Amino acid sequence: MYRARKVLLLLTSALMIYMASPVASAMEQHPALAIMSRYKNDLPRMDFFEPATILFLVLNDLENNREFTAAGNFLRWYLDNLNYPDKHGLTGTIYDYVVIGDEVRATRKYNSIGATPGLFLHVVHKYVTVTNDKFLIDDNWAKLNDIVYTIIYLQNKKSGLVRMLPNLDREMLLDNCLAYLGFKAYNELCSLMDKKKVALYESAEKHLYKILSESYDENYQTFNWLFDDGEDHQAIWEKYYPDSVSQLFALYAGLRADEPEITNHLWEKFTAHHAGDMANKRVEHRIIYELTKKRLNK
Repeated sequence: MYRARKVLLLLTSALMIYMASPVASAMEQHPALAIMSRYKNDLPRMDFFEPATILFLVLNDLENNREFTAAGNFLRWYLDNLNYPDKHGLTGTIYDYVVIGDEVRATRKYNSIGATPGLFLHVVHKYVTVTNDKFLIDDNWAKLNDIVYTIIYLQNKKSGLVRMLPNLDREMLLDNCLAYLGFKAYNELCSLMDKKKVALYESAEKHLYKILSESYDENYQTFNWLFDDGEDHQAIWEKYYPDSVSQLFALYAGLRADEPEITNHLWEKFTAHHAGDMANKRVEHRIIYELTKKRLNK
């Protein structure tokens, strides 16, 4: 009797420890927070996240052939939490999130929605090609169409570039590189899934690539980092964000990739000015830096 009671006490104690453990908390079962917990030393805070940041972390995992289940869980969570509609009346967008106690709540705010839809489609394409999990695409094809249409909606009709926000006529190179990759990913997903190609998005991919490629300034030998109401802004190498890091995203997106003298020049300039301090930069930028370095075989 005493022995049975002792065993029961030990089991109860162990259960209480397990239930109190952060590892076992409901909060850490959230797809975004589960990924963040593995990158907690790289993130400034754990009580707030932008879905775009998690997408970069997922991209890093996929490129390194790991954590496929966590990636799929987050991508499905993202699709389940799209806005229909958001505060601007748009569908296919997603808010930033805050962690309060054991709850994860949408903030009804986002920093920029020009880049996130494209980044999401880019990561989804990478996920499917690595895992062959086509169920995620089949189950959510209508939502993927809403997401890619968001990029079209945000395009400035005059310039053809994608705006940061629907009410702001400013277009950043960094955002547009991800928007271009989104169009490219969507068109590749159509082929992968035997879906009918959409002429609008095939044209958008080619047109945006052309506009961005032509934004390379031969005199300054950089891509313009900002397009503001028809005015182009040249990049200054000494300024890391957004000037120099925009050149890194242009390299990652493959702009002017068939001209090695340009890509080599941009890489050499970026590394000369900033490679030594990349360990102190945002984790998203460090990931793109490493992936670009891999892509360029540097």
